[in-house]
Amino acid sequence: MPASAQPSTPTQPAFNRALHYGAGLLLCLIASALYGHRIDMRPLWWDEGFSIYVARLAPLELLRTLAADVHPPAYFLLLSGWVKLTGAAPFSVRSLSLLTSVLTVALLYAAGRRINGHAGAVITAALSIVSPYVLYYARETRMYSLGILLTAASLYAFLRLTARPAASRWWWLLYVGGSALGLSTHYAFAILPAAQIATIVALRRAALRQWLLAGGAAAILFAPWLIFARSQLLSLQSARLGGASQLQIGWPALGAIQPLITGYIPGSLPTVPVATALFIAIVLTGVVALQNRQRILAVVLGLCICGALALILLVRYTPGEAVARGTRLGFTALPGLCLLGATGLQRLLRLERWVGMAALVALSATLLPATLAPFSQPADVNEDYRPLVQQVQLLANPDDAVLAPYVWQQGYFASYAPGPLKFYGGAETPDSGPASAAAILAAHQRLWVLNYRADVHAPEVPLNVWLNHNAALVFEHWFGNTQLALFVRAEPAPDHWPAQALLEQNISVEYSPPPASIRPGAVLYLNLRWRTDGRVDGFDRVFVHLGIADAPPAAQSDHELADGFTPISKWPLQHAAIDRHALLLPANLTPGQYLLMAGVYDSQTNVRAQVLAPSGCASATTVCIGRVTVTP
Repeated sequence: MPASAQPSTPTQPAFNRALHYGAGLLLCLIASALYGHRIDMRPLWWDEGFSIYVARLAPLELLRTLAADVHPPAYFLLLSGWVKLTGAAPFSVRSLSLLTSVLTVALLYAAGRRINGHAGAVITAALSIVSPYVLYYARETRMYSLGILLTAASLYAFLRLTARPAASRWWWLLYVGGSALGLSTHYAFAILPAAQIATIVALRRAALRQWLLAGGAAAILFAPWLIFARSQLLSLQSARLGGASQLQIGWPALGAIQPLITGYIPGSLPTVPVATALFIAIVLTGVVALQNRQRILAVVLGLCICGALALILLVRYTPGEAVARGTRLGFTALPGLCLLGATGLQRLLRLERWVGMAALVALSATLLPATLAPFSQPADVNEDYRPLVQQVQLLANPDDAVLAPYVWQQGYFASYAPGPLKFYGGAETPDSGPASAAAILAAHQRLWVLNYRADVHAPEVPLNVWLNHNAALVFEHWFGNTQLALFVRAEPAPDHWPAQALLEQNISVEYSPPPASIRPGAVLYLNLRWRTDGRVDGFDRVFVHLGIADAPPAAQSDHELADGFTPISKWPLQHAAIDRHALLLPANLTPGQYLLMAGVYDSQTNVRAQVLAPSGCASATTVCIGRVTVTP
């Protein structure tokens, strides 16, 4: 057979390309599976709630809100579009970070191949996949995963441009666009272009003009936000850097490096210090190896990592959290750590294969527990709003209002239970609080109040005082650190009280007949007027029950017997006070006739006050207010 008629066979370069792209795709799929596994297991936290709240604003309102915050707008604008496409559920909003993290794996795979070949590409991508730091931000609705991606993109463009100065203009566009977008995502990104320009000045001054033009173009693209960036950075400087006269060194420095390598581990894993020390040694080996082959890249990666660590160590958060919370600012170090780590492992494999394999096995064994730890950690029940949101979903009416002092609380509701509820911001000043509550209850019959680490019964809060005098508490329950309370608009007390009962210690109560009928799930409102003629000791709480005699109540209201925040034991000898009660009837309450009963008791002993005349009830410690028919 002639040579021209012989069947063609795949060439070696084509096979290598297929193997290269196939390995990269497989690693991206592995990253997607790992990052997406139970991605909504961990409850949303404050910053994620804020991200969701901002992303659902109109574009101009979004920009105004961020101008008063501390972050540039790129991530939030991207998240806003993402939410419009996918919704605001926890999986949906976190999937944007998942996607950017998978793209980071792909970019680092490409960068690793250009530096260290096919094996280097696989090792670099694998290190990024199992990085607990990358995993953490791949599953969080914040800008740090996008920052890591843009850092990787800028480094890859820098690698192409320094290797071939006459490279395609597309790589310059990637560098300029990535730098501008990175600065518009987080101000800490500035560490990377600063490290790149400094390296060009030191090692390749002949190309400085091109790089300065590229940096200037990125600055021009970022310029529209500079008017807000200046005030934001000045605010950050005074709040976070004002007390930083020098870098924290020693153990604080190790505390900054450790989360970059092993992530945020609430408990102490015994493998964490070993993995940290081993990874640092491998990275230093990579620096030495890369210095001999690609000095300019080695210097850029080293400067970027050192700059990120310096920023972490300069930032001051609350005492005890300075290093741990500031580590998020070191996201620009991650691509460099992965590239240098892969270079170091390859160097060890080439020097002594058994040494390299031992280092690879040891690093895998010590790093994987930190990578897998988040999947087995229980949720923080004190900060988990899912049960609270479910409770509101169960009891709320469509026209209810919610008073949320913090906007991240609104973000939680938008993610966990988007619906028709109207949200209002919390009181910002003692004077505006009562006025805001009055306006809300004028427009809505019922108001849900979200008190984070606060109690609606605390008298030092003006809003609580106003609600106590002008509304009735229907429901309250603590969900971890947040108290959920439901208030209804107060109904005016009657001019005439047709019924009265006398209790011991010269306590008397006046009341009006209850409504004749009510539906399940509704709120039964009742005004009582208590009078005293002398000092009252012991009997400090009042109960109102709806139910059947000698049976557990179907609905109840139980609170301190007080005039505002003045308990009955401190009333004047002769005093009268209006007492408001609102009973939330269960939605599944069986229709029929029920008795509405009231009385007072001693909260220390649970002993009820005797009813002297007349009670209208068989019980000598209960005042029968009247009968109510629950209709279907």
